[in-house]
Amino acid sequence: MRELTPTDARNAVIGGGVLACGGGGWKHHGELMGDLATRLNRPVLAGIDELPEDTWVATVAAIGAPASKNWELRPVDYVHALEELIEQTGKPISAVFTAQNGYSTTLNGWI
Repeated sequence: MRELTPTDARNAVIGGGVLACGGGGWKHHGELMGDLATRLNRPVLAGIDELPEDTWVATVAAIGAPASKNWELRPVDYVHALEELIEQTGKPISAVFTAQNGYSTTLNGWI
């Protein structure tokens, strides 16, 4: 396992944008999410073999094409979604991974 840094976040934003051919959200949003994630939390990169067998892992996604220019997905929205999943399943979520690479979407699970 390895703790992710602000440099990792910046690299993830650029790399995600390359893999998504410029898609996957706004670059600035990805930069904000990466900054928040590494400043306020300690996101960790782990291989599946590093997690206990009974671990619950969630796929996180923010996929769509909002038409409104004022559309905004806030970091707390990601947290609320995971809290709801935990409440509905009664199981702790020990790890998350993104369903889509992109400028912003690569960092979906970092908050």
